[in-house]
Amino acid sequence: MAKVTNAQTDLDYADTLLKSADALRGQVDAAEYKHVVLGLLFLKYISDAFESRREELQQELEADGITGEHLERMLESRDEYIAERVF
Repeated sequence: MAKVTNAQTDLDYADTLLKSADALRGQVDAAEYKHVVLGLLFLKYISDAFESRREELQQELEADGITGEHLERMLESRDEYIAERVF
């Protein structure tokens, strides 16, 4: 099985967002459409911020010699993200 790169995942995600926006464009009033699109953009922003912090945190923890199950628990810890003001 081929490993999917972050760039490919981002492109797939962006493509899904655009297709969703196109599908809604005809069904939603223009005044409401902007709220839908802004919501989707916000979700994309917080997703990117989370992934960026997760990668940084993983590198920090691995540099400190933390691996395995303990590393996974630390990556899933809410406090690690809140401390850096990541949503």
